[in-house]
Amino acid sequence: MGPRHPEETLGQRLQRLRKAAGLSLEELAARVAIPVWSIRNWEYDHRVPGLGAASLLAKALGAPLQDLADCAEALEVSRQKARREARRQGTASGPTEPSRRPRVRPAAQQPEKKPRRSGGRGERS
Repeated sequence: MGPRHPEETLGQRLQRLRKAAGLSLEELAARVAIPVWSIRNWEYDHRVPGLGAASLLAKALGAPLQDLADCAEALEVSRQKARREARRQGTASGPTEPSRRPRVRPAAQQPEKKPRRSGGRGERS
């Protein structure tokens, strides 16, 4: 398993384990059938792999899945602390997301509706 690095991010751990196994990004990607760009995003801590991908990575790297899970858990704990702190200070928590509600135009800007023809589809007069 090797020495523990408690302050290591998941990306740093993936990169360290990959290099210790003597694999390039391309070789690891081929072993686990995952695109290189996905692994690169994980190693740069832009994204976090799902459970299935993490399991494949752990097997390919010869490391226990728990080694990867420990880093992911630490990341989640730090995110939760940041959210609690933001709520306590009255600021928005987490990354800002655009509203998911549909945008409604004022009535004056609504496109004019065309009157419907009588009869349904497929009906002939």
